[in-house]
Amino acid sequence: MASGVLPASIKPLTQRVKVTITVSQTPSYLPLFVAQEKGYFSQAGLDVDLKPFQQSAATQMPLLARGDIDLTPVVPVPALYNQAVQGFNIKMIHAFEVPMKGRETGGWLSVIKDEAGAIKQLSDMKGKTVNGLVEGTPAAFLLLEALRQANLTPDKDVTVKYGVKSPGDQLALVRAHAADVFSLSEPNATQLEREGSVVRWKTYDEIAPWYQADAMAVSGVFQQKHPDALEKYTEVYLAAVREINAANGKWSDELLRIATKWTPFDAAIMTSMGGVPYFEPNGQVSLDSFKPTEDTWVQDGQVKTPVDVNQLVDNGPVQQALQTVGKA
Repeated sequence: MASGVLPASIKPLTQRVKVTITVSQTPSYLPLFVAQEKGYFSQAGLDVDLKPFQQSAATQMPLLARGDIDLTPVVPVPALYNQAVQGFNIKMIHAFEVPMKGRETGGWLSVIKDEAGAIKQLSDMKGKTVNGLVEGTPAAFLLLEALRQANLTPDKDVTVKYGVKSPGDQLALVRAHAADVFSLSEPNATQLEREGSVVRWKTYDEIAPWYQADAMAVSGVFQQKHPDALEKYTEVYLAAVREINAANGKWSDELLRIATKWTPFDAAIMTSMGGVPYFEPNGQVSLDSFKPTEDTWVQDGQVKTPVDVNQLVDNGPVQQALQTVGKA
């Protein structure tokens, strides 16, 4: 992959710093992949060890709290809020992608093909069986928010099912018509639509356009020890975001090569999932996203003790980085 050149305003650190970042293999983290592949981190004096992980993002939080890793994405699921109550010393420092129509997204409410003619509005789910995959996940949140907007009460107006244990389970349950509506993660939603099993119906840009699916969190250890490196990392991240957003959703050959290298998706699936994800250009973590998401989990009984989400966010690194790269 050809290297790129960072904006001249981003000056390298005087002393190189090693940064360990764990990340799941999805297009949501394309700016990290671009910055690594094009040498932006290295040019800025950061020796980044970018490690993919396969488990839930919640499994990385104890590692972050101990300082075993420096940065990792966190997702607004019950584990984030519940572990925060336990005193985990981490802060969210920047957002990743935000919903935009026509762009790649993490998942879809999808309707069984035979029911697509009958289920058009959210209220049409009344009396139906819906499947949210796994409780306490972004897929479950998408379903619960759709039911809330339709004024449908789970297990009263609709039959809600969970219990999916693997991506393969999703495929098997859909093909067996085990529900009328599924909240499917990608790339399964696209794959199942391509084979004629479902119709992708509604996603986050329609149900919750304010939703931020994840944010980057930093360990207290790294933030205290290397504030200069954290600011430099954030500058590089924002530079990569601006470069990606400038593509206006079009998959260039370069972006597609990087995305398919760092994720398990081939080019055909990647482009079928939608355009290049849109990333929050100034990196701001939105309390207007993380607070109502917490409220959903409280109402669902999965968060017993709400946490002040202001305590989870530190916009300082972004504010400092914006002084260098400028506001978009």
